[in-house]
Amino acid sequence: MKAQAAAVIVGATAGVALAFVQKREPPPPLPPAAARASALAPARAVPPSPPAVRLPPMASAVASGRPSTSAAPPLLVPPPGLPPIATPDELTATEIKCYQKHPESCRRSADAYEAGRIVPRDAERARHYRKVELTQLVRNCEQSSPVACVILSARYQSGDGVARSARQAAALVDRARMLCRRGVPPAECATLTPR
Repeated sequence: MKAQAAAVIVGATAGVALAFVQKREPPPPLPPAAARASALAPARAVPPSPPAVRLPPMASAVASGRPSTSAAPPLLVPPPGLPPIATPDELTATEIKCYQKHPESCRRSADAYEAGRIVPRDAERARHYRKVELTQLVRNCEQSSPVACVILSARYQSGDGVARSARQAAALVDRARMLCRRGVPPAECATLTPR
């Protein structure tokens, strides 16, 4: 028992020492939680792939707090969405994946309940899955996922499920770029297509 307690103390001390040694700049803060989750707008039925997020130089400058430049940064496009759900079994599997923290699965489940082709239309369930998806995207972006940040940015740019806000969209794109510059796993940044 004493050996376990000593191991925990040694591990905690090593972790704290390592945290002080590694001086990393903290990521920029996300938009306030109230603004992120405010006003969940009614969702569209089976939307096309998320729009590309192009921000005017002024919006990017306002969100980042730095002066704008004449050259616009490249457009970031989220990875393409998955096809609509085709069978009741696929819907069940997708709902399970949603609760295993796969936001794209939540969106596909919501689309299926809104469309009413596989199961009877259920606006309440669709709204629930949209809310779960938005929550997961916010958490993933906060936990350093540039793809989640760009998807959220596209939602703020178009007003899809959230109040339209060019400022929030700009802040999220800036965060995604910063995360990719900081060395987030290259595979995740590679899925963001600059145009």
